Amino acid sequence: EAALARAEAGHAEAQAARSAAEAAAAAAARDLAALARNRDRLQDAARLATRELEDLRRRLDDRRRLDEAETRLGRMEAEAARAAAARDAAEAALAAADTARGAAEAARDPAVSAAAEAGQVLGARKRALDEARAAAEAARRRAREIETRLMAATARRDQAQAALTALPDPAGRAAAAAEAGQRAARAAEAQTAADAAEAEAEAGFAAAETRLREARRLRTEAEATRAALGAEAASLDRLIAAEAEGGPGGRPVSASLTLDDTHAAALAAALGDGLGAGLDATARRHWVAGSTPPAMPWAIIDAGARPLLELVRGPEVLTPALAACWLVADAATAQRLAPLLPAGAALVTPDGGLWRWDGYRRRGGTAEDAGTADLRRRARRRQLDAEIAAADAAQATAATAGDAAAADQTAARARRDAARKAAAEARRQAMAA
Repeated sequence: EAALARAEAGHAEAQAARSAAEAAAAAAARDLAALARNRDRLQDAARLATRELEDLRRRLDDRRRLDEAETRLGRMEAEAARAAAARDAAEAALAAADTARGAAEAARDPAVSAAAEAGQVLGARKRALDEARAAAEAARRRAREIETRLMAATARRDQAQAALTALPDPAGRAAAAAEAGQRAARAAEAQTAADAAEAEAEAGFAAAETRLREARRLRTEAEATRAALGAEAASLDRLIAAEAEGGPGGRPVSASLTLDDTHAAALAAALGDGLGAGLDATARRHWVAGSTPPAMPWAIIDAGARPLLELVRGPEVLTPALAACWLVADAATAQRLAPLLPAGAALVTPDGGLWRWDGYRRRGGTAEDAGTADLRRRARRRQLDAEIAAADAAQATAATAGDAAAADQTAARARRDAARKAAAEARRQAMAA
């Protein structure tokens, strides 16, 4: 029973010590909160002092503002002193809390086995006190930093005061201030002009880059177009060369014809197998000079028909055949005029239809035969010559434009870099003024 009584007494003492430690910790927390509030006010005051002192340095000609700044600085120094006092009080509270914690731990030791819960609580309180100590240390560091900044601000104020005192008289101070203001104004104007020049140079460089990209795109397109036309021409040249070699009859007459691509089907319908015949009299199939073509009735001429002789250029030996074959607009016109054809004449349509004087008819629009394909290839090849010449000119123009755009871009980059450097120097001088 006596041991139980002693344990209970020890437990009671531990509880009392715990309560005291909790009270001390709460007091320390309140002090820390007050210190934090004072710290914030001190930081605000320090920032305000810094701004005011910087303004004071720029405006040495205004003594009234200097006096006001000194007054505000005095108030801030008083605030700093009060914050330092609060910091000292918080440190004292922390020391008291440490002492109370030590006493609580000493009272707890004899009753550890009987007061495990009290030990756990005290451990938690110890951690809380450690955290409070760390917070107080951080507050002390911040207070020291603020004091350092206040000292620097005071030094700047003293320098400003010394500079103001060193002036010979108020008139001299006013003249110096006016000169400083003029320098600042000139520096500001120079900075504004430099900034505008920099912006203009940046815009010029961006425009030059855009022109260069566009010139490169056009040059690439021109090169691609020229390459495609060249490939098409080479392919047609191979086909035409193979056809021109011909068979035993030698070179076909189709190789000697010049016509528009739209007339290929009509000419193929008019000449038929004759397109593959040669001009060599020794060939199995060949052309020789023929008789005079028949005269075409006026009714057919008035209907808008045109002889192929006007639409196709070729060897003279084909003149009778081309003069006897006339082109009309469509099948309906050919059907209407066919009964008027004289012996040896024929009508053809753009899609390859054929109406002969002897009653032979062939509808147009059917599958393209070899003769028509050959004529179209040759017509396309002649057309390619003009397109290739135009593509060569476009490619040369694009190359020249690309070179000029590249030179412009290089010059614009140099102007931009120079403007950037000038603007940076103007900003530096404006800040110094």
